[in-house]
Amino acid sequence: MVESAFIGKAGAVVLVGFDDCRAVVFMPSAACRGWNPDESSQVTGHSESSSGGIRSRRLRRAVEPGLLLILAISVAGTAAALSLDVVGALGSVKGDEATYVMMALSAAHDGDMVYESTDLSRFYRLYQGGPEGLFLKREAGPGAPGQLFFAKAWLHAVVAAPFVRVLGLNGLLVLNVWLLAGAAVAGYLFVAARSPDGVACAFSLAFLCASITPIYVVWLSPEMLNFALVVYAYFFWLYKEVAPPERLPQSRWLAGSRSDLIAAVLLGLATFSKPPNLALFAPLVALYWWRGRYVPGLLVAGVFGLVAAGAFGVNTLMTGEWNYMGGDRRTFYGGAGGFPYEHGTAFDQAGIPMTTNEVTFDEPPDRIESWLVLLRNAGYFLVGRHFGFVPFFFPAVVAVACMLWRRRSMAAWHVLVLGAACGMAAVLLFLLPHSWSGGGGPLGNRYFLSAYGVFLFLAPVMATMWPAVLAWTGGSIFVAHILINPLVSARQTYAPTQQGVLRLLPVELTMVSDLPVNLIPQRRGLQYGEKPEMFLYLLDGHSTPPEESAMWIEGGATAEIIVRTFVPVEVFAVQLSSHVPNTVEVSIGGATETVQVGGDLPVTLRIEPRAVYARNSWLHLLSIRTRDGYVPHLSELDSDDERYLGVQVRLAARATDAPEE
Repeated sequence: MVESAFIGKAGAVVLVGFDDCRAVVFMPSAACRGWNPDESSQVTGHSESSSGGIRSRRLRRAVEPGLLLILAISVAGTAAALSLDVVGALGSVKGDEATYVMMALSAAHDGDMVYESTDLSRFYRLYQGGPEGLFLKREAGPGAPGQLFFAKAWLHAVVAAPFVRVLGLNGLLVLNVWLLAGAAVAGYLFVAARSPDGVACAFSLAFLCASITPIYVVWLSPEMLNFALVVYAYFFWLYKEVAPPERLPQSRWLAGSRSDLIAAVLLGLATFSKPPNLALFAPLVALYWWRGRYVPGLLVAGVFGLVAAGAFGVNTLMTGEWNYMGGDRRTFYGGAGGFPYEHGTAFDQAGIPMTTNEVTFDEPPDRIESWLVLLRNAGYFLVGRHFGFVPFFFPAVVAVACMLWRRRSMAAWHVLVLGAACGMAAVLLFLLPHSWSGGGGPLGNRYFLSAYGVFLFLAPVMATMWPAVLAWTGGSIFVAHILINPLVSARQTYAPTQQGVLRLLPVELTMVSDLPVNLIPQRRGLQYGEKPEMFLYLLDGHSTPPEESAMWIEGGATAEIIVRTFVPVEVFAVQLSSHVPNTVEVSIGGATETVQVGGDLPVTLRIEPRAVYARNSWLHLLSIRTRDGYVPHLSELDSDDERYLGVQVRLAARATDAPEE
């Protein structure tokens, strides 16, 4: 009997079964004429719809296998989240986590967003240290009592409060697991509306698990919430565009304009939480207007505006200002005066002013250098080593490629969705040329994580497993070593890019102050030399911090160092010395030389580099590769140095227009 059939333009793939025997038969289109698979017993499958897509005609089942698999993974994730020692496993807070953790704790236990001494003591009790990077603002308005409020969006804290109240910090992880599970369900149902169950399950899981997305489950900030809100919104908006007509009556909340209003509400909240998400709402209205339905489009826009404005209005009622990043706002560190209410410290006596009252440009758009930075950033955005779209969101590349491969079946909303994602990328690159990844040294682009979710909805009809296989394979090449130990990767975001395929990609020099290496004080901005003064960023563990104007490069390894100067450099002099015969390759700013080093006399190379200009400084990537090395402890009787040393390096520079010595 026929168990399933998938009918396309070229023909039909039919699964025939009897007792324990199964066979797959391909029927050319000519042989399919006049054949109705619905008349065969136990048919489940797909047929060509009027729009050219494959429509599902499965037998109704209580629970689909793909959903069962997602449920099983979610249960395992929940159990892990409940069992984890959050502080012990994740270590100290990173990025903006200090603020979001304190907000969630305050909402859960105090029912407000007010910063008080009890909030500080609560944090110290959990972390045995202060909330490094805490953002606070003082209440605004005439006659305001001057209360201090947390200076971030309150949405994440409110959503997380019930979880934190019951489960403590583990509640933040449980929330993230459930949010990701919901996104997996939405993605599966969307893809399964036009593709076989197995293909839908494999691709939707690849989209989530073969990207950097799961690492944000163990981040205690709103990235997973923002991502999930966008995925849920786009599911409500677009499911009716692909679902078989017979399914929609069972899902009235997914049919008609009602689902678009739900999407508008969710995107309004996502925009309040992260304003660049505004770009992701535009396609909803644009599609209405494309179809000539102007009034319903305005209604959806009105609901979106009402929700977003209402959220900002709540912020106004609490703090006296609609902008949670504006007003009298500061960020606090233990080494910069401490924290308010710590030893009687007042708000004005500590912290660094960090006010964002208006849209500003890190690079003024009227300068040619700014456009060069923008062009360079576009390349970094796509294939950068630390934040690139291709390595960290590879399944999206597969989704776009499949969509373009089947471009004849593309609809207007495909173009609008892709345009919205590109628009959000352009906004980030234009407004935040030196922090478009989100700051704090993240893995991947955490600001663009919200937009990543929309690429799932570009996936066309998939009759075979090949797209899922490509997504799993390509994504795993880049991120498998990160996700295999997510707790360590989340805590040491600088480690995964020091080896593997990621190391082959270009370093985002324009983002020098936001690279993960900045999380290690011993390897960031090390002052070196004079006339001109240089600042070194040691990107890996193959080089040592300068010791008496010299640094060692590990034997048999390649060390990469960013050399930053605040004047243009004409020539670098690189002096090399080694205790054993060695072959050394030196590359700086695109110029490369190879030399034999060994014996008593050092070798000096003079290299004219090409620099990358950003943030009023000139940046050069120095790469030094050694072939051999030695262990001082094994070759020198009085040495306790057990390192495997390759070559000793001394670096000097001559500024442009400086006199030669």
